Amino acid sequence: LSSAHLERMKMRVLGFRLWTPLRPSQLAIPLVVGASALGGTVAPHLGACNIMNGASQVAAMVGWAPGFTGLFLLDRPAQLGLCWRGLMLLLIVFSTLMSVLGLLYTDNFIKELHCMYFTKA
Repeated sequence: LSSAHLERMKMRVLGFRLWTPLRPSQLAIPLVVGASALGGTVAPHLGACNIMNGASQVAAMVGWAPGFTGLFLLDRPAQLGLCWRGLMLLLIVFSTLMSVLGLLYTDNFIKELHCMYFTKA
């Protein structure tokens, strides 16, 4: 691969061909930074940011990454094919559902939290 080829990489997204000036990994950095900045402006409190971050990480890191890896990157024997695909789809769906529930139920009962280091004397 030449550097000229890497500068204009052809990608296929949802059946459309896209010509990008950078590699997809180089495009991901500004997208993540921009999404983080946008999320920081929408959420006024750090607690809300932690809740949104935790809920999104449940879907992305616990369900989608291993689920899609199991579906598309791992080769399974024919005997396990249907069962394996079903379990990977169940993992993806369940983690997405838990992430949505984490975004809906944001009350962490902070008033009931008792810190043993900062008690009133």
